[in-house]
Amino acid sequence: MMHTKSRLVPVVLAALVLAACGGPEPAHTVSPTQTPTPQPIEPATATPTLPPTATPEPTEADSVVTPTLLRYVTSTPIPASQMRGEWRRITTADGLCTDWPVFIGVWYIGTGTTTVCYSTKPVDETTWPTRTVPLGTRVTAVDKFPPGGGEMYATDAGVCWYNGYGWECQTLVEGYPYEDIRRIDHIVADPVLMLADAVAYHKEVYSIPEIVGIGDARPTWIAVSGEMPYGLVPEIWVGTSGYGIVVIQPDTGAMVRHTASEGLPGNLIRDISAESCPKYCDFRDVWVATDNGVGHWDGQRWIAYTTADGLPSNDVRGVASSQKDTVWAATGNGAAYFDGQSWRSFTHADGLPEGDLSGVKFGEGGIWFSTRGNGLLVFAIQAPTQ
Repeated sequence: MMHTKSRLVPVVLAALVLAACGGPEPAHTVSPTQTPTPQPIEPATATPTLPPTATPEPTEADSVVTPTLLRYVTSTPIPASQMRGEWRRITTADGLCTDWPVFIGVWYIGTGTTTVCYSTKPVDETTWPTRTVPLGTRVTAVDKFPPGGGEMYATDAGVCWYNGYGWECQTLVEGYPYEDIRRIDHIVADPVLMLADAVAYHKEVYSIPEIVGIGDARPTWIAVSGEMPYGLVPEIWVGTSGYGIVVIQPDTGAMVRHTASEGLPGNLIRDISAESCPKYCDFRDVWVATDNGVGHWDGQRWIAYTTADGLPSNDVRGVASSQKDTVWAATGNGAAYFDGQSWRSFTHADGLPEGDLSGVKFGEGGIWFSTRGNGLLVFAIQAPTQ
């Protein structure tokens, strides 16, 4: 199988555009289908630097509001058997911008249109200011770039940057090389973009159909693991539409593919959490949501978790890891918590208001879940009984 990449014809972009460019089953030993000889990637002609951004005057919508959610914060994982909390539902009746929320960034909610809403900090369940992006028909992702470089909004027609006061948008007409951007992540201050059938980083475009060798293969999710300067060579983890995971090392050109034959519970990837590895670590700790359970890459092998291990459903739509082996999952039949040793499910019997979950995020005040048509659910963790 050949792992190939397409080269993008260099395009001269405006300075602002460059500046803006976020009890397990037995383990299986990974044997990637192919590890090609590393190919050096030609460095970009310029390293983007972010321009200084003015700090906008605070508005009433951005003011800090005392949250009504319970809070319990601990660095020690709570045993699954002792995990308790209070469930809350947030809908348009409470000020949310949609009852069909989609997590499109850190505390940004997509509505399927050009309007997005975002939460204040600390999170208040009744305060959801909105922004309407002046491009395309829908916003698909939002990311912030350090150090204080503003917000990048991806749409089906190009990108826009918001600096606190106004918008700067770029499309194919203005010379921006991509449209129909589905997701954004970043390596330091450089964006990693998930397109309809490829992943773009710097001047390289990695075609997923070409890498997989199947014409209808499409990327479904991207996440960056080992972002420098945290001790590991950065890797871009790309979930696919039924063909497992492609791992790309942009600095070396190396690519590896993982499938169910290497231990993944399923080949349809719906979410990837690769942010749990501490600074200066020497391992990669990645969790994935699939159509047949949760997969955990511990740096050497895949471990699969299914209903046999305590998940409420193998139809997993989202996964979030806060530290090594502390994980929450969103499924089609409820939520699940993993303490490093065992899973605990949360369904209607445990007070969960809605079982048809679509995504999960860690946040202020608790664990946040998106639903299909029933707003957001928040699980406010309570201190375990001593």
